[in-house]
Amino acid sequence: MPDFNGEPVARLDLRVGAEHLALEVTDIGYGVMVEAFGAPHGVSVTEVRLEQLLDAPSS
Repeated sequence: MPDFNGEPVARLDLRVGAEHLALEVTDIGYGVMVEAFGAPHGVSVTEVRLEQLLDAPSS
């Protein structure tokens, strides 16, 4: 599925029982970035929309 920039990402559904854990894996050129997020029972992880968080400037 595409991310905010239209680049492909992979999502892993790790929900078991009452747990809500899912992962989004994005290629960042020199490696991958993995973000954990919650996904309610009965909703596909591809339907969950994450808010884009911007990092504060480092200098």
